[in-house]
Amino acid sequence: MASPTKTEVVRSSGKAVYVKGIRVWKHTDGTIHVSSTKGHTFCPKGSSIERFFRKFIEE
Repeated sequence: MASPTKTEVVRSSGKAVYVKGIRVWKHTDGTIHVSSTKGHTFCPKGSSIERFFRKFIEE
């Protein structure tokens, strides 16, 4: 299981974080994207899930 503190370089934004094994990164358009073994999605701006993941990206 990936550590939540692990970061990697991502071409679109420069940073991705892993939260409980889910890869989270900020796209160039400002949206928060998440991906896991089950698939990929992005969080609607202003949604509670977007705010949740944004705090990991911006810390």
